[in-house]
Amino acid sequence: MAETGLEHSGNEQRERKNLASLRHALEVGECGVLKSWLDRFGPRLSKSACPAVVAEYWEILERANRAFEIEKVHGRGSFLNLDHPMVSKDIEWVRNGGKESFPLDRIEAAKRYRALATCHDR
Repeated sequence: MAETGLEHSGNEQRERKNLASLRHALEVGECGVLKSWLDRFGPRLSKSACPAVVAEYWEILERANRAFEIEKVHGRGSFLNLDHPMVSKDIEWVRNGGKESFPLDRIEAAKRYRALATCHDR
């Protein structure tokens, strides 16, 4: 079957959706999901026909590796973004008796890391 060029546009759309998912996981600070999606999407994104996709993938991977290092040193959940609406809604939901999406030990690790990072910023 001859290539029409449409295959690439469809692939690029899927790749851009994958990049958006990776960016979202980084914004939330959910390293477990981020690692899983990097394992799943990374091999394809790193070899994309679109140079902009490849460049963004490597930028995300660099940021992700810093996040993984933070969690390696400070514990699982320490990179969680407590200010992200998804996380703050979950914290409020738990306060009102709901079941958490983010385990409480990860939220506590994020609070400890935030306090530590704040002390170093002064």
